[in-house]
Amino acid sequence: MPEWSGRKPTTALAGVRQYTHTDAFRGATFIDADFTGATFRDCDLSQVTIVASEVADFRVSGLHGSIGTVVVNDVDLTAFVAAELDRRHSERVQLRAMRTAEDHRAMWDTVEALWSETLARAERLPETARHERVDNEWSLVETLRHLVFADDVWGWAG
Repeated sequence: MPEWSGRKPTTALAGVRQYTHTDAFRGATFIDADFTGATFRDCDLSQVTIVASEVADFRVSGLHGSIGTVVVNDVDLTAFVAAELDRRHSERVQLRAMRTAEDHRAMWDTVEALWSETLARAERLPETARHERVDNEWSLVETLRHLVFADDVWGWAG
């Protein structure tokens, strides 16, 4: 793995095992194992099958990449989830429909409007909230620092 992989290092909680950058579980079978409270972050869960298992309060967020299908009890939820996300965030539809330079300009206007709304909302927060991490995600301030770094490295600003 390269020295800087684009991932922010994580810190394990005291007494909690953390497995990072491993393929040790590839193709493994877990029988009568307890994953209560486990978090899978930036993991490849392709072709994972869960059979006859408790999944109370099971939560999946931030799916990315080539998602393929999501099937629960032989019901393909993929199209349902995509349609619901499109309903909540119409800019997803706009993004997929881009074909022309004008489409790209319109999408950029949408991105700028969303970003302006985000920053306006953040300005109304107390300073401590801007530095607060939620669910081990970067804080707003950390995200902004990362974006400045990416802009500096990739030279997006003209």
